[in-house]
Amino acid sequence: MTPTFEHFTQRDFTIVAADGFALAAKSYEPDEYKATIVIAGATGVPQKFYQRFSRFAADNGYRTVTFDYRGIARSVTLP
Repeated sequence: MTPTFEHFTQRDFTIVAADGFALAAKSYEPDEYKATIVIAGATGVPQKFYQRFSRFAADNGYRTVTFDYRGIARSVTLP
C-alpha cells in the first residue's frame, strides 16, 4: 500500500547491498521536487525516528529517503 498525503507520496522499497543483503527503505516523494535528501540515520536508530522530518521536507518540495541498517527495525525481517 502506498499512502498519498496532501503534497507527497510515501513508498516502501528495498535496497540490495553489494553482498546481497536487503535493507528496508522508504521514500517521501512530492510530485515535483527541488532535490533529494538521503537520511543516513544514527547507527541503531530505526528510520521511523526520522519520519516527521521526512514528511516536513516532502511537504516543502524535497524528496526524502530513509533506511534501516542491517539488523535494525524493518531490515531484520527481510530475507
